[in-house]
Amino acid sequence: CFPESLATINKRNGPGSLETIVQINALADVLNDESKYSQAGSFYKQLLTLKERQLGAEHADTAAARMKLIEVLINAGSLEDAEGYVKKALALRENAGDSNSLQLPLPGTAEPRKQ
Repeated sequence: CFPESLATINKRNGPGSLETIVQINALADVLNDESKYSQAGSFYKQLLTLKERQLGAEHADTAAARMKLIEVLINAGSLEDAEGYVKKALALRENAGDSNSLQLPLPGTAEPRKQ
């Protein structure tokens, strides 16, 4: 169902369009809410790639997408994968001079913890 939906979205709106990004995010959120973490992670990775390409790695919307991906990877138990994205997020925050504001989700929750 979702892969066909994504193909239709990309065909109708064009890959990387704002509408495509919004709909990929919505699909990922639904899958995450249904605890389908592997599928949600795939969509969040696509979302992160699109946002990095369009907005840059340091943009706040890109950071939010990265944090959603980290959360779903942690919830899925993919801690090694999550660690790579956490390290990237920390490096970006340090380069921006804002290393105290990064919030990481607690495993199994949507609640962030202050680092």
